[in-house]
Amino acid sequence: MLDSLEDQQIAANASQESKTRDFAYLKPFQFTRENARENARKANEKRWKRKQEQEAPPENPVTISANYVQTELARTRAQIERLNGRLDKAIAKGDAKDLKFIADSVAKLREVERVLDGRPLPGSNKPSSPPRKSSNSSLPSPLD
Repeated sequence: MLDSLEDQQIAANASQESKTRDFAYLKPFQFTRENARENARKANEKRWKRKQEQEAPPENPVTISANYVQTELARTRAQIERLNGRLDKAIAKGDAKDLKFIADSVAKLREVERVLDGRPLPGSNKPSSPPRKSSNSSLPSPLD
């Protein structure tokens, strides 16, 4: 216990100092033209910097050359041909598990080959319809 009045005052002052020190960041803030202008400038700089970073192109853009596409297309077609030979052997052998495995592999490779070749999925390109005749041409012509 604090016996003397002086000890009590010292403790009270220490307690008051720690309270003001702990909440020093909560000082009331006055908006003025100067600090509002400064805060707006800082916020705009951050926003513009973030926008420029988002719009900037990636540092290492990936470019796919036509040669790469042709190479992969040839490789995929060669794999399909090899698997077709294995598929014929699996059919003759009658191994259902191997047959399913090879058929699934061929289906996946055919999908890759379709994408590399640039062919659309069936039904995605609708043929253009012939131009319609105007509805006025079906009416009889006026009599003179």
